[in-house]
Amino acid sequence: TPCTTRSVLEPLRSQLDACFGTDVVRKGLVATSEQAKARMEQARVLRESCGWRTREQADEEFQFLEEVTGALAKASPDAVATTFVAMEFARKAKVTPEQARNLEYVLQRSFCAAPDFAEGVECAVGARKGQTPAWNVPSLEVALSSPRMREVEKLVKSVDLDADMAQL
Repeated sequence: TPCTTRSVLEPLRSQLDACFGTDVVRKGLVATSEQAKARMEQARVLRESCGWRTREQADEEFQFLEEVTGALAKASPDAVATTFVAMEFARKAKVTPEQARNLEYVLQRSFCAAPDFAEGVECAVGARKGQTPAWNVPSLEVALSSPRMREVEKLVKSVDLDADMAQL
C-alpha cells in the first residue's frame, strides 16, 4: 500500500538541504567545511544575542550542526559520497517513499560489498572495536570524484524503482 502520510522530516527540508544539498557536499563543505564552521560560529554568537527568537532555537541549531559535522567526520567518505549520490538522484527524480525503499535496498547490498563496510564493522563491533577505521578513501572530495562514484551513479540510475522488492 502506498504511503500517504507526510514525512516527519518534511518540516526540516530547508535545514537538511542547507546541510546536505548538492552545492554543500559537492564542494567538500561537509564535516570540515568552512561553511559549516561559519554557521556554527554564527550560532555561537547569536546564541547570546537577540538575533534568535529564543535561546533554545539557537541551542538547537548549534547542536544540530555539531552533531552532523561530527558524525560525517567519523563516517566513511565512500559511504557519505554514496549516500549523497543516492539523495541527489532521489531529489531530482522525485521518488516516492516506496521507490526510495527500493533504491535503499539496492544501495545497501552495494555498501556491504565495499571494503569500507568491513573496516567500519571491524572497528565498531569487531576485534578492533573502538579503534579509528582506516578508510580506503581519505576524504569526501576524493570519494565524490572516484571511479566508484561513477559506478554508484550507474547503479542508482539502473534501479527499477517500481519493482517488487523480491525482484531486486
